Amino acid sequence: MKRSGRDDGFTLVELLVTMLIIGVLCGIAIPVFLTQRHKATASAAKSDLSNIALMARSVEMSNGSYPSNFVESLEPSSPDASTVYYKKSPGVSSVQSVALPGGGLCLQVTTTSGEVISWTSSNQQQEEGVRCPGL
Repeated sequence: MKRSGRDDGFTLVELLVTMLIIGVLCGIAIPVFLTQRHKATASAAKSDLSNIALMARSVEMSNGSYPSNFVESLEPSSPDASTVYYKKSPGVSSVQSVALPGGGLCLQVTTTSGEVISWTSSNQQQEEGVRCPGL
């Protein structure tokens, strides 16, 4: 068999079909990736809020009242009994707090996608989409 010089490459149709297949795969993979990223950020926010709430409960048990300050810091320069020092995850806002009537506390964080997660001392649970009163 003789080999001609024209058999050395790909045809235009083969290249277009390959590009079409790659485009379809990207069209499927990118939304799945973005959804997983959103879920990861929401999970990090819940974890951060849970840790901060646990520290706030610890201060309340020690001092008889909830802390008044929440500071984003790894190592406090001057520890204060009425302050909770915490580290936040990427994609999560700093914690916001508001005192509730009767001595309770409401904590709230927001993800970069705008999802709000709150914790209240009265029901001891996290709620998605519920904002603290006044925030």
